[in-house]
Amino acid sequence: LFQRLAGHLLYNDPALRPSSDVLRRRNGGQQALWAHGISGDLPIVLIRIDDTDDLGIVRQLLRALEYWRLKLLAVTLLVLGRSRAAEGVFCDMLQRWPHDAHSLASRAHVRAQIGQREGAIADAQCLVRLFPGRSAGDWFNLAFLLESAGRLDEAECAFRQAIALDPKLDRAWYGLGLTLIRLHR
Repeated sequence: LFQRLAGHLLYNDPALRPSSDVLRRRNGGQQALWAHGISGDLPIVLIRIDDTDDLGIVRQLLRALEYWRLKLLAVTLLVLGRSRAAEGVFCDMLQRWPHDAHSLASRAHVRAQIGQREGAIADAQCLVRLFPGRSAGDWFNLAFLLESAGRLDEAECAFRQAIALDPKLDRAWYGLGLTLIRLHR
């Protein structure tokens, strides 16, 4: 099963290709993925979770990811759907691969959505500690979480790090400005 699925990831299958109408409507191509922390460099496996009954297939996909990693096939797993179920998926992934950047970033995002701000901050801090130069967006997300938690001095440092990695990241400049105003500087 895992090998057949990998075959679909690596080789175009016309039966799985979107219609020409869908392809014409897509906006931005690979660059549109970047705003979501997805490089688009790797094959993408997308799963949508609508119910807790869907978690069985997610766990199967996690086993597939483990198998593919052993075979040196890297893929991006995107989990869409219910936030609490998605959090559980990312927790499972981080138990298997504690230093997986995408899982840390995704779990931080999900935790922020469901109101677990401190857990989101902890994940975002772990991400930038493990991969400090990976992405200005990672530092921006951490800064945003810290700023919303009232941890302004830490937010300032994180905004500055985001700007150091990408001086054209307008939202980081804006966040830094607002933080400095709140700090009366």
